Amino acid sequence: MASKRVFVVLVFLAAALGLILGSRPALLVLGELPELSFPDTVADYPVHWHARVRIVDGPDEIIIPANVGLPSDGPESPVHTHDESGVLHVEAHRLADLPPSTLAYFFSLWPQPLNASCVTDVCTDSTRQMRFFVNGAERLDWLTYDLADGDDIEFLFEPASRPRL
Repeated sequence: MASKRVFVVLVFLAAALGLILGSRPALLVLGELPELSFPDTVADYPVHWHARVRIVDGPDEIIIPANVGLPSDGPESPVHTHDESGVLHVEAHRLADLPPSTLAYFFSLWPQPLNASCVTDVCTDSTRQMRFFVNGAERLDWLTYDLADGDDIEFLFEPASRPRL
C-alpha cells in the first residue's frame, strides 16, 4: 500500500514538473514578439552562449548585420549580434528568461523572414531547395529550434534534387 502512495506522489510530481517546464509554446509566430524585459548589463549572466549562423545561397553568403537586438534606445534582447561575423549572443539570467524558439526569435528581431520556404529573401522553388544543419547534422526544426552554446548553424540553398524515375 505504501509503494502505491509513493507511486501516486511520484506521478503527481512528474506531471507538475512537466506542466512547469513544458509550458513554452512550440512555435513563435514571427512578428509577434513576447513582452520581455531585461536588465541593461549582461556581464554576470549565467546563460552566456554563442552560436554561429550562416546562410549560404550557392556561392553567396548572406551577411547577418551587427547590432541586431541591440537598440540604441532600450534594453538589449537576450539574442543579439555585435558584429557581422554571424555569431549570435544568447544572454540571460536564467534559461526560463529566454524567449521560445530562439532562432526564429532572432529572425523576428532582424527582421527577416524565416518560414517553411524562405530564410531572409532567399526562398525555395522548383529549382532550389533549402537544407538546415546544426553542428553538421541535418535537421528539420529550424522554426522551433532553440540555440545552444557552441552551435554551428547553416542554412544551405542548393539546386533541387532530381526526382528518381
